[in-house]
Amino acid sequence: MNAQELKNEGINRTLDNNAAWKEGALYVVKNLPADWRGTGEDIRALVDEEPSHPNAWGGLVSKAVSEGFIKPTGEYTAMVSKKSHGRKTAVYVKAA
Repeated sequence: MNAQELKNEGINRTLDNNAAWKEGALYVVKNLPADWRGTGEDIRALVDEEPSHPNAWGGLVSKAVSEGFIKPTGEYTAMVSKKSHGRKTAVYVKAA
């Protein structure tokens, strides 16, 4: 297996272990307003429940992109949560 396949396997395993959470969270992303623009951190603020594993958040964003709900703009911005220490994160828009 190559690196990308291993990455995808890990994302899928994490999301499969959080299946009910994933469905609810994807529903939120799918129903973002047409003019929505934000980050994975912004999506996290909109989802009411926490997954059982924190890596599920990254998997959610990857899945939302692959499902065509959001798309990356190519821009990056600093995260705002204290535990993120201002690291850069991708900016997304609602896909048409």
